[in-house]
Amino acid sequence: MKILHFADMHLGVRLSAFNKNAVKFIKEDTEKVFIKLKKMISTEQYDGLIMAGDIFDNINISPYYIKFIEDISRILLDRGAFVVFASGNHDYWINEKHFKNLLKYEKFVFFTEEKVQKKEIVYLNKKIAFYGISYKSKNPARSLSFSFPEKSDEDIAIGVLHGDVYENTEVLGKYYSVSAKELKTKNYDYFALGHLHSYNVFYENIAYPGSTFAYGMDEIGEKVILSVDINEDKIEIEKKSMSSFIVKDMKVDLLAKNKWHLLDKLKVLLEKDLEETSLKFPKKIIYRLSGLISDFDDYLSNDDLEFKTHLFSNEIASLSTLNFKFNHSSQTGYEIPILFQNSIKEAIEEISFSDVYSNSMNKLSCNLNTKDFFEEYDFYSEVLNFMRLSNEN
Repeated sequence: MKILHFADMHLGVRLSAFNKNAVKFIKEDTEKVFIKLKKMISTEQYDGLIMAGDIFDNINISPYYIKFIEDISRILLDRGAFVVFASGNHDYWINEKHFKNLLKYEKFVFFTEEKVQKKEIVYLNKKIAFYGISYKSKNPARSLSFSFPEKSDEDIAIGVLHGDVYENTEVLGKYYSVSAKELKTKNYDYFALGHLHSYNVFYENIAYPGSTFAYGMDEIGEKVILSVDINEDKIEIEKKSMSSFIVKDMKVDLLAKNKWHLLDKLKVLLEKDLEETSLKFPKKIIYRLSGLISDFDDYLSNDDLEFKTHLFSNEIASLSTLNFKFNHSSQTGYEIPILFQNSIKEAIEEISFSDVYSNSMNKLSCNLNTKDFFEEYDFYSEVLNFMRLSNEN
């Protein structure tokens, strides 16, 4: 039996971590993922789909997203496959009225209670039991120890849970919690988890797919959904990458003798990393740069005190479309999210910094030629400008 399992799509989320160019890019990418997922479900012979919570981000989302989930569900249900939905702490408000067009299907399994329910279907002459729980409030703060029963007389048992699951110990918090060690004792064939945004598998058959998209700068690494083969003797879990970009951490200490030294250092590091990463992930990369930065007093003249003050204030996000965030525990730390495409290599190589700065009367304003040059690269031009400014002698 082959099923798709995903969670934490957070459809309708507010993309506050990114600027308008990034938001446009991510929304376009989301639409491409929709098309890709719809094609996958239409053309590949999946027996079922499990959605393990936080498919929707908030109650004010567009009906378009609910219709999309309904559409892909009907593709499966119309050919006799099953679809399972359990809500999470973000989409706890989902109820029967949102899925009224799906309720007529016998194999649509919809968990609606804040207690573990057992729902059974017959599929391919096998009795399948689903054990799951939904959210009816945002922060139920409940332990689910001893809440899931053991597998009974069904041929296949599948658990569905959106919550905090760690391997050996239960970590109590605002949401549902239980240990993977306890879930293993229930002898289910598969346990579909949601809530934590990173892919993780416990004991070979208790799995988090992680979030489907990177909707924040903390969404590090490849984002996937899971294709799960449940056989009598073993289970196989395959990761399916959907998004066309990844977020990657990169530690770069901005400690340099001057701006030329800094830019040469960055160019070498980025070119090397882009080449290595592209071999594994042929995708666009959003780098989250972080590290140490040289003392601004060494780089900025007295004329730039206002600029320096703004950099370390809470107003920094309004100065830059890239939302610079400096480490407030120390004025020698920084964190910068930025999208780099391969073309940045050419941008760094071709620009003449001496031409740009020889005619510049004010370090706080960009030279017109710089703006013209970066018209195509406006998504990350502010970072390059910042790096130049911060390393002026």
